[in-house]
Amino acid sequence: MKKNKILILGASSFGGLSATIHLLNKGYSLVGTYNKNKIKLITTLKKLRLTKKITLEKLDLKNNSLKLNQIVKKYKPSLIIDFASICLVPESWDKPLDYFKINVDSKIPFWKNLNNYDHLNKYILIS
Repeated sequence: MKKNKILILGASSFGGLSATIHLLNKGYSLVGTYNKNKIKLITTLKKLRLTKKITLEKLDLKNNSLKLNQIVKKYKPSLIIDFASICLVPESWDKPLDYFKINVDSKIPFWKNLNNYDHLNKYILIS
């Protein structure tokens, strides 16, 4: 049985990495996005011998949110699990506009297009 492709946004985050490892061990085909923690992500996946089972894409939502739609069009996932956000409360008080831009504003064009992806069955936002 062929399992459909899953896109993990924020695969290098704490929760994203755990979900990535679990789904790879279950045999799913994954595409994972990362911004800053690529070395941690690759190191962990290499230790578990899972690097050949995932495609990685760099995604910086703050500076290039349009790339998110390009990734979805390129890989045509049937499921997207979104861990891509920043959530450090004390820092968010210092820079609330940065947090809003990354967590909400950068994803609005993507959310508007969700209905246009015939291949997409489900989008799960983890916040």
